[in-house]
Formats: sequence, structure tokens, C-alpha cells
Amino acid sequence: MKDSRRAMLVIALCTACVLTAGSAISALGGTTKLIDAAACGIAVTDEYVYWTEGCATEDTPNGTIKRLNVDDALAGVGVAETVVGGLASPAKLLVAFNYVYWTDWRGVAWIARHPAGPLANLGAVTNVWPSYPVIIVNHCAPVAAVSNQTRWIYWSDDRDLWVIKHEPGQMQIAYNLTTHPDDWAFDIADFTVAGGHLFYTRWHAGMVMKRPIKTFGSPTPSATMLYATYSSDVHTDLILVDGAYVYWSETGGGGSIKRVSTAGGAAAVVGSNLGQVDSMAILGNNIFWIANGALHSRPKDGSGSTSQIATGVYGELKVSGSRVFWGGHSGIFVYE
Repeated sequence: MKDSRRAMLVIALCTACVLTAGSAISALGGTTKLIDAAACGIAVTDEYVYWTEGCATEDTPNGTIKRLNVDDALAGVGVAETVVGGLASPAKLLVAFNYVYWTDWRGVAWIARHPAGPLANLGAVTNVWPSYPVIIVNHCAPVAAVSNQTRWIYWSDDRDLWVIKHEPGQMQIAYNLTTHPDDWAFDIADFTVAGGHLFYTRWHAGMVMKRPIKTFGSPTPSATMLYATYSSDVHTDLILVDGAYVYWSETGGGGSIKRVSTAGGAAAVVGSNLGQVDSMAILGNNIFWIANGALHSRPKDGSGSTSQIATGVYGELKVSGSRVFWGGHSGIFVYE
């Protein structure tokens, strides 16, 4: 994440969030445009799709987080609601513990939360981790939660992973889980939380890592390397976990998606010669990804062939139920 090519990609992705809609979309049946607005980050629940607008306007506090009832939108009666406005530059989103969490691009680490219930009872914004002048947050990096029982909130600042425990009325100190004195040696490209573990990619080192979830008051647990490219030209990038397997994308070598057991072992190729994979998601037995301005899918075990679902696609993929969502500067779409 620290080399110039990767840094430019991050900036380009988030700068594109403020472009006006209008890119042509060509899609197979089953794709519906929900919102004709530029979305910087999206999150989905069983009922709503949430998104951020205005992520590259930190000098003017006009960023907003909005939501839309998906079933109402598909029935032609949906109306977008503003969850919270007047934000500097809201970017990545998480909906968990009946709250909306987001990163806010202010040139410093900033994680905030807001109730996700009925709009009439939302209350005020709370800063989970207020401005901290040392860490520069990567506002395109994800925010992740563990469970409603443990209430752990994780986020990445492009180099390290941070965690804080959220309890009602109680915000505890954040822990840096992966700090390293060498910026170039320990870039965090992406991460996810599953089965009591953190899984993350080290972009420059080309590694896929697994680390037990930390509990407060205990030493930071050591990490296990599940995979390494052992190549200075091939880098591990996006990551997700589905059941017993870890999936990740690789840049270089034509671009690929691979998987390995969460317990370790030999890696298998899911898809090769894919180009730059910009987002991934798994739904049922299929893996979906955005690459080269198109949405693709194929069986997640690597069998079968690749299907192209839509072109003119840019942004972030999310899944909920039987639906695949994506959002970017062209709007928010759903595929069923």
C-alpha cells in the first residue's frame, strides 16, 4: 500500500466518488439502478442500503450518509433518507450493533458512529476514536466488526490495524495490532474478521496473514502466515473469508484471485488473468468481482467459467441475502 502506484489507486478511487453520475451501464437481466448519485462507500443490511456522499470535500462539511429501503426501491416507491449530514468527508461504512460507523477523511484517524434505528431517534454523532495527529487514516480502507456480543471495531490506516471495544456509554482506548517501524515492510492492504481471527494482506510483502482476535489486557497475539507470493512483482491485495476458505486478489502476473484453507495448506487459483481486481464479494457458491470496469462471477471453487454480468461498473461490492450490490460514482446498483 505504500508504493506510489498503490497510493495513486487509493486517491483515484476516492476522488472518483464526487464525480457526477452518468457512466453508461450495460447489464444482464436482474440488474436495477437504485440510486443515481455518487457513492463513496456502501453498506447493506436485510432492509436497507446505506451509502456516503461527499468523501473528497474535507474543506467543506457537506458530506452525508443516506439510506434507502431496498424492497421499496425495487417496487418503485423508495425514498432516500438522510441519516446524518454536515460531515467533512465520510467514506467507508459499517452497520453493526444498531449503529452506523464510518471513517471520515480529515487527514487524521477518525472513526465515528451514529444510531441506525428510526430516523426520529437517531441522536448525535459520537467519535469512537477522535482525531489523532500521528496516524494518517486511509479513508478508503474498510471498517469491520466482530459480533454483537464482543463489540470489537477494527479499522486500518493503510499501514496498521487498530481495534477498539465499543460498549454503550464507554469508549476504551484503541490498540494498534500490527505496528512496525518500517513503513515499506508492513503495509496493510485489506483485512476482514471471521471465526475469532483477523485475516489481512500485506501488500508490499505479498503475504496473507491470520491473527487471533486480541482481548483487552492480554498481549497482542502472534500472526501466522498462510501464503506468500515470494515475488517482488506480485502483491496480495483484497481479502475475504467464506466458511473454511480465505480468498484474496493479487496484482501483477496478469491479476488473479486465489484461496487457501483458513487452517493453512496449499493455495489454489480461483481465476487468473483478471486484470486489476477492485472489489470482491461471495454469495452462495459464487465469487463476484469488479475488474476492468466490469462485474464478473464464477464458482468460488474455481471450477466452471467466468460470466460477465455488467459493464461500466466501478465501486465497491456488497452482498445481502440473495442480492449483490455495488456503488461508485455511477450510482448504486443491485443484481439478483
